[in-house]
Amino acid sequence: MVSARADDSVLINRVVPPAHMDERADFVRPSLEIPAIAELALLHRWVCFKIEERKGKRTKVPYQPNGRPASTTDPKTWRSFGACCAAVEAGHHGFAGVGFVFIKDPHAPPDALHYVGIDIDGCRDPKTGKIDDETREIIDRFKSYTEISPSGTGVHILVKGWLPAGGRRVGKIECYQDRRYFTVTGQQLDDWPDEIEGGQEALDWLSATHIRPNGQSDGVHGQGDTDAKIELPFDAPQVDPQALKALLINDDAGKIRATFEAKRRERRFKKPDGSPDWSKYDLALLTLAALRGWPELQLWALLVAFRNRHGADVGKALRRDYAERTIAKASVAAIEHQAKVEAARLAAEVEQAALAADTRPLLWVQPGRITTNVAACQKGLNAARFDQSVFQRGPERW
Repeated sequence: MVSARADDSVLINRVVPPAHMDERADFVRPSLEIPAIAELALLHRWVCFKIEERKGKRTKVPYQPNGRPASTTDPKTWRSFGACCAAVEAGHHGFAGVGFVFIKDPHAPPDALHYVGIDIDGCRDPKTGKIDDETREIIDRFKSYTEISPSGTGVHILVKGWLPAGGRRVGKIECYQDRRYFTVTGQQLDDWPDEIEGGQEALDWLSATHIRPNGQSDGVHGQGDTDAKIELPFDAPQVDPQALKALLINDDAGKIRATFEAKRRERRFKKPDGSPDWSKYDLALLTLAALRGWPELQLWALLVAFRNRHGADVGKALRRDYAERTIAKASVAAIEHQAKVEAARLAAEVEQAALAADTRPLLWVQPGRITTNVAACQKGLNAARFDQSVFQRGPERW
């Protein structure tokens, strides 16, 4: 690891990018020789991005390498580092670069550290490479991998830890831990760490001094927080009738329709007095819709339509704070479910590949007898009603 520089000289990146790096045609693949990039490249959490006008503002919109939209809440739309870089290098779909998606791993231990990104805008002169004093202090605190943003006017810091509960953005500083993505350039700051280091103390310091300087830290590092801040407009939109129809029709198990009609039989959907628990229904319905790719505004519209259908305190659904909180929880629940499904699929593929590659004969052992006859093995196992898992290849079962 390269140690941090202690003097007051100007921080210069290895290659000073042009002022509008996000508009360039010559994409440079982030180097795997940088340990931080090599570490992230192992994860299947990459997207491409394009620069688009959204409500009069230039926005970096995530895409899959095939040109279809990507979502930071849908793992099925994420791809490998190599696939995303190759698509940008080939000039496909007008991509400007690649990005890495932040998530909270639902399978990680409670005390596990997660990737956290600190995005500081407008802190760097793209011509001289000079970084303002406030940002230099922040970078020095973290002493972790830091690179130049695509515009050349900001920096991205990557660390491991938990974001303290509370705000995520103030002024030019924004912190990411979940449901967002970082554009990755590989334009590392010279003489600065090239690995992603643990930075919990620095995260606590940044929160206390910049994000919420007047607030009191509660010592919680995100485990109990969805960290899925949703910002909705002041007026709820109307639900798309065609989208709602498709949602209810494409419901093989009937769970979505049963939820929308408030006919779920599980005990958790009822209060002690037997009346429907509308908050539980809200969360279940929005989670099912989020799993099918519904965007946040339409989730709010669905929430209002559902409450209105049953005359169940529509005013609560129209409250922005309730809607934002419920949509955030639903989005996180959808991510966790998709991650579990994907993990199970990968485990099954690995198991099948291992069995296919093993050509040793199947054996069945009982006291005083050993046989390699498959039919006899199966018959013996069925007769003994043994767990079928013992009927496998491998010396551990002999």
